[in-house]
Amino acid sequence: MIKQITPYKDRLFAEIEATPDEYLPALLNIVRLYRQSVSLNPADISFAQGWQEALDEGTFPISSLWVSSNEELIEQAHQLSGLPTKQAIVEEALYLMIQHDQQLQVRQLRGKLNWEGNLDEMRENGFNAIGVL
Repeated sequence: MIKQITPYKDRLFAEIEATPDEYLPALLNIVRLYRQSVSLNPADISFAQGWQEALDEGTFPISSLWVSSNEELIEQAHQLSGLPTKQAIVEEALYLMIQHDQQLQVRQLRGKLNWEGNLDEMRENGFNAIGVL
């Protein structure tokens, strides 16, 4: 029985072949850790592990995840936004951070795109007049 090698394996083997020998132990460790991180244990093993961690007090309440947050900053954000919970404040902050980053990406396109149109006409008549909307 002949195993078929996928294009990904071909590319992976080519990368390994191109890697200097002194880096192979580190590469092996990276590949092993990656495989372990994406491989799922069967449900019964995963449940047993989680149950044992709970019995050994190896778990923490969700509220403890916020202990390291800057309470003054959270309080200031609460006062300014009126958002009711830390989770809502953090979600809003993440949304704003992503939106800001996307705006920066659009700004980087300035001068790199070709555009044809009459800006004065658009300002005077709106987008509908030129068939944009």
